Amino acid sequence: MRPETDDIFSRRLWARHLLPACVALFVVAIAALAIAQALDKRDQAIAEAIGDLEMTAAVAVAGIDGATPDRVNSIRGPSLLPARAFAHGRKVLVTTQSGALLAQWPHGQIENASLADILGDGQALTTFAEKAGVMRITLADGTDALATVRNLLPPHGQIAIIHPLSEALADWRAGALRA
Repeated sequence: MRPETDDIFSRRLWARHLLPACVALFVVAIAALAIAQALDKRDQAIAEAIGDLEMTAAVAVAGIDGATPDRVNSIRGPSLLPARAFAHGRKVLVTTQSGALLAQWPHGQIENASLADILGDGQALTTFAEKAGVMRITLADGTDALATVRNLLPPHGQIAIIHPLSEALADWRAGALRA
């Protein structure tokens, strides 16, 4: 063989291996960008849920403070809070000063339990209330959730707003699967 033919043959062999490697690198880079974008959207969904919880808590405290316990028990959630406050599995709980549940929205069976029984023992939320802000916690039943607690004026104790994390991320999950 002539040296020129060997040189052309070795260039073709080199190009034959380089092209698939470049395509593979391109696919990996696109996949990494897609994953980074999906994680960013997840963080945005959690931040939005936290903002919604803080706003819902402020509106709920304003509506409940000063109301009698009988009045609180008879309030229907939608008259106190906008329908969005109960979207995606959010739950609002109001307690007495002793910590027993007084009201729950959306209306359901009021458990014979305290807020600590639902949120889990040792939660900083019940101790620090608004100072704790919105926290990601694991509820006593094992559910991963975002929750916030606010102190109320007497005769009430506290109000808790709980948003299961799986429900908070439902729209993000649906969007990520579509994309």
